Amino acid sequence: SLLGGFGFNTQPLACLDQLELPLHAIDINTLLTAPFTLDDLCDAIIHTLAPKKNNTLIAYSTGGLLAINIALRRPDLIKQLILINSTPKFLEESDWQGIKAKEFKRLAAKLTTLSRLNFMRHFTQLAAFPNKINPQDYSDSWSDSSKENLTALMTIILTTDLRDALKSLTVNRHFVNAELDILVLKNKLNAPQTYLTDSTHLQFDQSELLSVMKSALCC
Repeated sequence: SLLGGFGFNTQPLACLDQLELPLHAIDINTLLTAPFTLDDLCDAIIHTLAPKKNNTLIAYSTGGLLAINIALRRPDLIKQLILINSTPKFLEESDWQGIKAKEFKRLAAKLTTLSRLNFMRHFTQLAAFPNKINPQDYSDSWSDSSKENLTALMTIILTTDLRDALKSLTVNRHFVNAELDILVLKNKLNAPQTYLTDSTHLQFDQSELLSVMKSALCC
């Protein structure tokens, strides 16, 4: 399965189609109707998985929180996790690099005051930083979700810390992160990590990503 991220469907990872894998794309923004919790989303995904331990979850951004939680709850179903521009905890702590609380509050305020489309224009520019883009060029990557669903996902991002869960996982996992990502900062993780030298949170060096994915995928 291929899990999208907050505000985005799986289109930012469309180049993975070249791997010719039987990936089932899941837009986590429209999977359920708010209110929902992290466990609610994970339950919905678990119901779609094959009943034996041969499932690979490739997850982008916030989708990585779901993938880690699914592997923690149902290791009998999961063969491998590949987490792209993701992290077990998005917000900063004294011992953890992440989004600063004041910056997260500023983003949450924009979600409250802006229309959904204007919020996505703003968030797309943020995700592409430091590159300057026309956010409308990425509108095919925007999820057709409600502001209520985005708010519920933002609450999950704010409150979820899966660092200990990641340490306890027994399944194979690999993080693939962008060097220029300002939403997912570098931390030492209990998992293999690969950094893409010329990629941002939203935009990928496709050839480099495909090369890393081919190496990371279990046989």
